Amino acid sequence: MTNTTHKGSPCSDWHHHCHWETTPKTRATNIGANAGNAWEKGRGLLGAALLFFVVTIFGLPAAAQTDTYDSAIAQARQSLQTGDYDTAIARANDALQARPGDKAAKDIMNRASVRKAMQGPAPAGQPAPMPQASSKPAPPPISSAKPAPAKAGYDSSIASARAALKREDYDEAEADANQALKARPKDAAAQSILVQVKKGRQERKEHDQAMAEAQKAMNARDYPRAVNLLTLVVEGWPNDVVAKDMLAAAKQGRPYTPRPAVAMQAPSPSLAYGTNGPRIGMKAPPKARKNEVSVSGDFFLGEGTVSLPLGYSLRAALGGSAASIPVGPVSVNRSSEYFGGTLSYSFGQIWYLDLSYLKGSSSGDQTINTQTLPGNFQSHFTIDDTWYQLYVRYTFPKLRGKRFSAYLRGGATYIDAKLTDSAFTPEGSYDQTDKTTEIQGNLGFGLSYRLWTLNRARFFLNVEGEGFYAHRSQKSTETLGADTGLEPTTAKISNNLYGGIGRATLRFEYTLGKQGVFRIFGDGGFQGRLMEITYPGAGTQQERLYGPYVKAGLRYSF
Repeated sequence: MTNTTHKGSPCSDWHHHCHWETTPKTRATNIGANAGNAWEKGRGLLGAALLFFVVTIFGLPAAAQTDTYDSAIAQARQSLQTGDYDTAIARANDALQARPGDKAAKDIMNRASVRKAMQGPAPAGQPAPMPQASSKPAPPPISSAKPAPAKAGYDSSIASARAALKREDYDEAEADANQALKARPKDAAAQSILVQVKKGRQERKEHDQAMAEAQKAMNARDYPRAVNLLTLVVEGWPNDVVAKDMLAAAKQGRPYTPRPAVAMQAPSPSLAYGTNGPRIGMKAPPKARKNEVSVSGDFFLGEGTVSLPLGYSLRAALGGSAASIPVGPVSVNRSSEYFGGTLSYSFGQIWYLDLSYLKGSSSGDQTINTQTLPGNFQSHFTIDDTWYQLYVRYTFPKLRGKRFSAYLRGGATYIDAKLTDSAFTPEGSYDQTDKTTEIQGNLGFGLSYRLWTLNRARFFLNVEGEGFYAHRSQKSTETLGADTGLEPTTAKISNNLYGGIGRATLRFEYTLGKQGVFRIFGDGGFQGRLMEITYPGAGTQQERLYGPYVKAGLRYSF
């Protein structure tokens, strides 16, 4: 083995000498060592390349996705401020595509939808003012206590401001935050509270505007628009009980009836600026209108038949010698006109008290063949009758405001009538005066179906029916010519009768005023009346009356 020293070579520093193996074994060992070093360097380069590949493939899309979200949410906010609600909704939707379920994007989308539904509370193209601290802080409260140290005053003011903000007392929160700023100018916590106060007021304004628009739509019976507005409000304020009740009423196509007054619960979180953001700024629910008064007038033009009692008074005047004179009713045709009015009152709009007055006049001409008295009577008669009615009516509360509604009613009727009949024959004259009183017991029902609604107007199909049973007392006086020598004698006739009334009408109803407390209505249709009347010893006689019927009235709720 030969040892060779090379001055100036790297080996010269190794204890002033180094040995180079020149044998095959030594060269093999050196080659293996160099190969191992090359592998270690290659493996490091491979790891670096793999890391670069992972970052390139997976890192860039995530960054691009973040950039897409940031750009979309920024554009959505800008469009919301400028009143471009369609763009705000579209960009917020893009942000949700990048970050599904993102709260900020959902809030912007809901806010833009509410404003769009209200046709935008802020003019398009004009950015909404940014929240700023009030330039006029509220004056400090007057107190006789000695001033507290600056830090104690700040802590008290900031705590009071946070408590007021939590209960949505924005005036007090603003005053306390400004008071804290006097102790610590430019304090970040106080300025943050002022920003939240500004946002909370804006949230309250938007909510109240949406609810006011929805209430207007409800008052005008524009239920599709009310459903659209209230759906957006409920989405933004999910714990708003009043909005939920109004939405349910609008979907059913009926007026909104507030719940009975109860202790108000803390309002729910609003559209959101953080978890402790502003809450609902609901006004107190409108006072429930439990009372209703209505007045109406009606007119009925009828054609039909009526029974005239014949022979009762003459038989009584002639005594036993008049046994051959027939007695009983004679059916004659009549034409009638009735005018009337009804006054109704309700407390709770479930039970109603109805008072009605009706004045009728009937007349007709008829040839009467008595089969005993000489000749035929060419008779002309008139009937004047006055009706007084009292009813108690019950409406089904579960059907109130729905497309189909119904009622039941019961009551009594008192009728006072006077019949005058005059006839002339070649042999003389015939006159009859009949004074009648009648007491009826009535039981009826009503069905109503809402056909359609057009803004403030509504149209209904009404069907009403009523059955009655009555007792009639008649005092009939008949006289023949003065030369007969008969003293006028009054005969008393007692009748039992029963029958029914049916009516079918179309109703038009229109709401007046912003509050909707006044409504005018009108009915037009057909009415029919049929009854059976029993005469002692003469069987029964049928009376009927039918013809057109109209009614008009006004309702007031309070």
